[in-house]
Amino acid sequence: MADLAPSRPHDIAGIYTGHHRWLLGWLRRRTDNAELAADLAQDTFVRMMVSRRDFIVDEVRTLLATIARGLMIDHFRRCALEAAFLASVFFFFVDQIIGFGMQWILKIANAG
Repeated sequence: MADLAPSRPHDIAGIYTGHHRWLLGWLRRRTDNAELAADLAQDTFVRMMVSRRDFIVDEVRTLLATIARGLMIDHFRRCALEAAFLASVFFFFVDQIIGFGMQWILKIANAG
């Protein structure tokens, strides 16, 4: 039968050692970005450490994947929100520039 003893906070180092490489590979395959995968893996373990919960040893990879998936979704949502914001700012300024340009052209046309 599987070992269902909950891990203690001092076991986080063992969980990190035993599962970091797996989690990093799992994230690399999903993000196609080694640096982002490393950041998300680190954030996953930090999230696990600060949660102050006991974890069932058999479910560690499931838990790590769930936390990492949530962090990955949050990351891509932030990226989409940032891109939408930057696009709206860009189009606002383009409209302003075109507006100023048209005013300048009309001013020159009326002056001549």
